[in-house]
Amino acid sequence: MRVVYDTNVLVSAVLKPGSIPATLVSLALTQRVHLCLSQPILAEYTTVLHRPKFGFEALSIDTLLEDLTRTACWFTPPCL
Repeated sequence: MRVVYDTNVLVSAVLKPGSIPATLVSLALTQRVHLCLSQPILAEYTTVLHRPKFGFEALSIDTLLEDLTRTACWFTPPCL
């Protein structure tokens, strides 16, 4: 199954380990689902997860994003 996660899923997963969003991220990391990423989506994930208001550790976020990019299916969105 191919999926695209809204940025809110990643934020919720980091905020609440053991939650449904955390399970969804785990499914992508273990490749039980195929997370589809594009450069714009990854850029949004990066920008939002690094916002100071969340207080996430930069190293933890970078590691998560690296793991997701390593397991993701990459695509280029068509021009609109």
